[in-house]
Amino acid sequence: MLLHLRPRLFSLQFGIVSVVDVEIPSLGLRLLGNVDLTTRRPYPNKHYAVACRKRGHKAVDGIFIETGEPVEHIDCITRWAVEATTIVTHRVRYTLLDRDFDSASDHMLLWCAESDGLGGWSDRHPRGKERFFPVVIEPVMELTQERPDRPNTHDTFDDALGWIALRQQTFEMPTIERERLLDPALNLRLPAINDVFSRS
Repeated sequence: MLLHLRPRLFSLQFGIVSVVDVEIPSLGLRLLGNVDLTTRRPYPNKHYAVACRKRGHKAVDGIFIETGEPVEHIDCITRWAVEATTIVTHRVRYTLLDRDFDSASDHMLLWCAESDGLGGWSDRHPRGKERFFPVVIEPVMELTQERPDRPNTHDTFDDALGWIALRQQTFEMPTIERERLLDPALNLRLPAINDVFSRS
């Protein structure tokens, strides 16, 4: 199964953030910043930092992971360094909702039907999720002094730091066709298939 995950951090206040590591215990996978991963900013909104494979210079949106066998859920734990002095942690439990196809992505645009510009595929939004904007429910770590009201999110604030030190989220994903992840016409800055990480 091919998974597309996007360890992301959003910050208006801090410009210098970098991924320390990404760990998926159930797959025996631990990817290290500056070794396996680097931090890039692939979106027009440069307040978002995204972890991607350390290869080349292109700002790629996330990572591909090949699990070998289908998975029902995985935990992804990402640690970020802020201004090279403080570490914050983001834990996401991803749950796969079906086994219809052999791929999945936390990028909700990839769930859309042909009417949204995707080459003839059916809509894969789970019932009830169509009314949510991706920016509200897609997993993301935030460095903020506010207490954002996000669904399926539990934040632990560090009063001394003045921002979230630990965020825990749950996120449900439908499976999608592998071709959606490999279609260059989508122009979503997705990873290349030869940059895939495999379970150990």
